[in-house]
Amino acid sequence: MEILLFIENIIEKVSSFGDAIFFFNVTGVARYKVPFLIAWITVFGIYCTVKFRFINVRYFIKSLKMMASSKIDNAQKKQRNFFNLSTSRRILLTGIGEAIDVSAIFGITTAVIIAGPGVLFWMLVAGFISMPIKFLEISLGCITRKMDKQNQCVIGGPSRYIEVMFRCIKQKRLGKIIAIAFSFCVMISTFFSLQINQTMNVVRHIFDISDLASLQITSIVALLIMLIILTGFNSITKISSRIVKVMSILYVFVCFAIVVVNFENFTHAISLIFSEAFTFRAVEGSIIYASIVGLKRIYFSCDVGQGISSIIHINTLNKNPIQEGIISMSAVTIITLISVFCSGLIVVITGSYLSNIDSMGAVISAFDTVHPFLKYTLFAVVPMFAITTAVAWGYCGQNAWKNIFGIKTVYIYNCLLFVAYVFCGTTRDFRKILDIADIFNFSITVPNIIALFIGANFVQKRYRKYRDGLF
Repeated sequence: MEILLFIENIIEKVSSFGDAIFFFNVTGVARYKVPFLIAWITVFGIYCTVKFRFINVRYFIKSLKMMASSKIDNAQKKQRNFFNLSTSRRILLTGIGEAIDVSAIFGITTAVIIAGPGVLFWMLVAGFISMPIKFLEISLGCITRKMDKQNQCVIGGPSRYIEVMFRCIKQKRLGKIIAIAFSFCVMISTFFSLQINQTMNVVRHIFDISDLASLQITSIVALLIMLIILTGFNSITKISSRIVKVMSILYVFVCFAIVVVNFENFTHAISLIFSEAFTFRAVEGSIIYASIVGLKRIYFSCDVGQGISSIIHINTLNKNPIQEGIISMSAVTIITLISVFCSGLIVVITGSYLSNIDSMGAVISAFDTVHPFLKYTLFAVVPMFAITTAVAWGYCGQNAWKNIFGIKTVYIYNCLLFVAYVFCGTTRDFRKILDIADIFNFSITVPNIIALFIGANFVQKRYRKYRDGLF
């Protein structure tokens, strides 16, 4: 117990230090606090929207059609596969599973409790801004990837295009250092599993189990995740894509049932979302607070500017990087709609966010409005959210470890990951895990966005050829 308290104390200090560095107030006015990284991503998102001529509007419907296209999926399955690659649809679903984690339920609910229903409006805005960034990082990742024939794997992602882009501006050594630092941050962030932590919190909340039982269940879940990761990327996408389909349909169906039962409050809930988005809140400050909370949560949920999804998408069988980038935009649409109109709307329409309880209690209270038994579906949904996200992050962590230490020592990372998952599962303080995860995830956005900015012109040229039917 003393060791756990010691580790939690270290986490709290690291969290405070990282918060001071990456989330300092760029306005200098305490009342109107705008964290640096949120401003950084938002400005870059607006830049990309203009740079690619509102690709988030022009290709909004087409990206969804491409994602659902059996023609594209079947054509890719017929390709010869020597590098354990997967189809665009499976990779997209794996990416959605990586992004729609437990924070899609409880993180969004926490944002609503803190900043009010108006935060959901700003999440929609953030989703719109996020789409061109997602397009850019996936396209650039696919353009700069290379095939390692010796180890039969793909080398790519942010660590690869950071090196390539900095080489373009004659900063090869600096690019190498930043790429290693990026991989290190990704590797460390995978150890702080919010998903395992929240899964065990749900189990403890519903079944009131002992600490020993919690440790045993966490160990079993962590072992299951490790076994899936060890099967290889193609198997990961097959398993994850199936789980994502089931959990999405189940969760949306349950949330739809809650909305139907509480439909008399629907109009009022929608009016609250839009009216409070622009309403001065005396307690919390102003419109800026609600917007920043919403932007931060959706940027984290959609994995925007961090480049993590690029590590997954470089394993696609799709030979057209621009088409893969457009398909990836549909993931942002799906994640935003599920996060906002499912997780957010149910606590607003039922009014459970006003009950002075935590995010988990608010969600369970919303489920109870239909039937007391319905809350037990969380016991089915949350582990599925957790497993798909943890598996994808584990793969990304493996990739980061290989970039730093090589492929032969990856078994050390697997052992460390298992221990970290067990620790996170037995830690009761959700906010500490959330804070530390936010810091490591958002810290990698600075070098990633710099590389994306350098590579934007290169991708834009390929995009113009694709748009004009020349590529």
